[in-house]
Amino acid sequence: MSNYNGKRLAVEGGNGIYVVINGVAQLIPSVATYNNIFGNHDQTSITKAELDTLPQWDALDEGAYLARVEDSQAVYLVSNKIKRLVVSPEVMATYAFDWTKVKVVSGADATQLDALPSGPPISDTITDYDYKRVRLDGSDAIYVVINGIAELIPNVPTYQGIFANEGAANQTQVTKAELDTIPQGSPLENGAYLARAKNTAPIYLVSNGMKRRVSTPNTMRLYSFDWDKIHSGDKAAKLGSMVEGPTIW
Repeated sequence: MSNYNGKRLAVEGGNGIYVVINGVAQLIPSVATYNNIFGNHDQTSITKAELDTLPQWDALDEGAYLARVEDSQAVYLVSNKIKRLVVSPEVMATYAFDWTKVKVVSGADATQLDALPSGPPISDTITDYDYKRVRLDGSDAIYVVINGIAELIPNVPTYQGIFANEGAANQTQVTKAELDTIPQGSPLENGAYLARAKNTAPIYLVSNGMKRRVSTPNTMRLYSFDWDKIHSGDKAAKLGSMVEGPTIW
């Protein structure tokens, strides 16, 4: 996965061009969107089979763009209803993001940019813990690392209600010092669950009063979310009224 990070991948047979952001491939929807973001046309040719080894998320929006607020040097990639901070000039170079195409916004446009939810920052590295469940040495505490953020799994029933496998072989042991290198978010709620509304495809992780869409079947596999534990009855009926949180990829 990390071999392709920051690269643009041209799938053989004319099956699209993808950019790999934080290890996750996203389709670039058009030449216009490509030219709106990137400073060159360097691409790595891969087969469809090779592409399928990568986790994939939603395509970039048509018209996705780079932006920064006037008097700020923080550059964001704006797409998929979120803004994602490009963490450094070096990362701009890694992705071949084009400085000359960064929109400088002020006034109402700056307010609109500030109001967008923040997605995971764009970096040139992938944490060793992405997608994994990590267990703290000398403790029963187990975390799942979702979008680079560690979330405590509160108890065994919640663990068993979400994941397809358990036991030490499916967990990564970490020291307290190692755990402290991972950004930590709120714990999963006791009784967090997977759900899908009747006659619909999207699957959600429901916890902490919100639903978070699991982006692809490949993402289900990466996290070892259990297809057999997806609720479709009364719990799923509540999905329509729930706040939607960040997509899981």
